Amino acid sequence: AESVRLRRAESGALQQLAPDGAALVDCRRMGGEPLDPPELDVTVPVGIGVSGRAVEQRAVSWTGDYLEDASFRHAAGTDGWITGRGYRSQMSAPLVAAAGPIGALTVYSPRANAFDADDAELLGALADQAAIAVANARLYEQLESSERRYRHLVENSPDTIWSATADGTITYLSETIERLSGWRPEELIGQHFGVLVHPDSRSRMTEEWTGLVDAAQPERVIRFHLRHRD
Repeated sequence: AESVRLRRAESGALQQLAPDGAALVDCRRMGGEPLDPPELDVTVPVGIGVSGRAVEQRAVSWTGDYLEDASFRHAAGTDGWITGRGYRSQMSAPLVAAAGPIGALTVYSPRANAFDADDAELLGALADQAAIAVANARLYEQLESSERRYRHLVENSPDTIWSATADGTITYLSETIERLSGWRPEELIGQHFGVLVHPDSRSRMTEEWTGLVDAAQPERVIRFHLRHRD
């Protein structure tokens, strides 16, 4: 929206690169017109049109007379979209993240030669900010998805999954602990794990735990008796 306002454009678009990196999809436009329904969105192959060229070259690209400009490759779908909206000028800046291009930020105008090199510099700066925002949003989405999968595995495991700090304070227990010990997880979190250890295993468990913490071994098998709530 700021790109549209600052460049005195008719409308703007944020396009995301498809997972296979072959085309710009999921066009979200701002200003001047409502968002098209998904079936009317135009897929722009990388290397085609102004936005496709911007992504391919990883540089801001523009034209002052889209349909008459032979400096970039045309396609029937993109040309038809431009014709239907009466646009002549278009400027696109690539969104580039650490792993490479992830999309394009584009502005349009019905005026001929509406954009220049100064506009390119500003749109490029805005695209850099947008790329950071999009990349962060994707990373957050991936993290949430990973956490959901992890929680599903933990909550549906027949084993008891637990964690504790180095001093033995319980920080997490899965629900299966109640089946094994009669204690609910919330009753044990914040307590020392010793509350779950039967007296006949306490000294050995303390020794094993000390060795585990000191050695920082990634895997250790410890056998001990649990103390049931009753």
